[in-house]
Amino acid sequence: MRRIRSTFASALVGATLLSLSLSGIAIGADWGEPVTIWSSSAETYNKFHSWPVGLVTAGGSALVASYGETVAETGATDIYVVRSADGGLTWQPRVRVSRPGSATRDSWARSISSYGTAVDVAWLEDSANRGIRYSRSLDGGVTFSPSISLSGGSGSYPDVARGPNGLVVVAWNAFNKGKLFIRVSHDGGATFDSKRALWSGHYDHNPSFSVAVGDGIVYAGVGLPGEGVLVRKSIGGSSWSASTQLAYAGSGALGFQLVAEGQRVYLGYTKPTATGSAPWVRRSINGGATWSAGVKIAPGNDALAWPRMNLSGGVVRVTYGRTVTTTNPATTEVFYQQSSDGTTWSTPTSVSTTPANYSIPIGVAHGDHTVVAYKHWAPVHYSGDIQVRVGTD
Repeated sequence: MRRIRSTFASALVGATLLSLSLSGIAIGADWGEPVTIWSSSAETYNKFHSWPVGLVTAGGSALVASYGETVAETGATDIYVVRSADGGLTWQPRVRVSRPGSATRDSWARSISSYGTAVDVAWLEDSANRGIRYSRSLDGGVTFSPSISLSGGSGSYPDVARGPNGLVVVAWNAFNKGKLFIRVSHDGGATFDSKRALWSGHYDHNPSFSVAVGDGIVYAGVGLPGEGVLVRKSIGGSSWSASTQLAYAGSGALGFQLVAEGQRVYLGYTKPTATGSAPWVRRSINGGATWSAGVKIAPGNDALAWPRMNLSGGVVRVTYGRTVTTTNPATTEVFYQQSSDGTTWSTPTSVSTTPANYSIPIGVAHGDHTVVAYKHWAPVHYSGDIQVRVGTD
């Protein structure tokens, strides 16, 4: 299955928030009513702010969503998970997985993954040593282990992925060293191999980074200005292939994600167009040995956000943000599409909430039903709600 990281959200906010204002969106018949799992009500506005992490399945009807909550007065941020046992219709009380936040223990830049009933969360604990920490659940997100340190130093922007047979990977950027590191676990996250640098010689504070695990194959990708999206793969995480350039998107649009299942692996990425940008997808059905040509999945050229993907049962499901009206006031919606071959895609469906002056995708998961999650800015409370919607499939 897959994880989602939240760093794209903060970049997107800074670029577009000031130009966006209220507009209406029709709710599609194939999706249930929105369910709010974090509320930016009048009581919390300007006191608490949330940044979404992602949404994953945790076996059957169980879902787990994760987010960071910041106390505005102190700057402290904690990482929480919330769990649904009925496919997203109702949600249980949240559980904190990070150590309690403080002025020097600000947890952010986080990621979530799952496989079966196991759930993994990784984040940067922004204390003096900027360490990468990790926690796991083996009971579908009901309880989580005490977090462990995977790296000190100057880590940032971690990503985590889990696959079959206890294979777990966590990767992050160490920007002061100009290196991107990865650690691999072969026992379901109980222990990890020593860290290994997959790319070095760059000093970008915010490179795009993604990892995925298929049937014994680990994939790692990085987006570097001037080089595009580079991908390496490994059997079991020991020796690694050379880098393969799968998308050249330029320095301003390197957002991308890898997802894998069995021998299938998908790359979703954002590619500039003459009038904006659009989400594209490439697919491999032989463990990354060869790749299909890129396919643009969104209509028009006005997509904003990177595609957020899930690969389950051979079907790839994608959500992405798209600017619907570009004149002031502008409107940004979250759309959904799916495909069984990476070439032919379902009709785009709007899944974000009315009104939606600004909505960004968090993720998509598939258990008993397809469920999407997104961050929604209401007309006044710009800290925004985190909402999910359940599909009828």
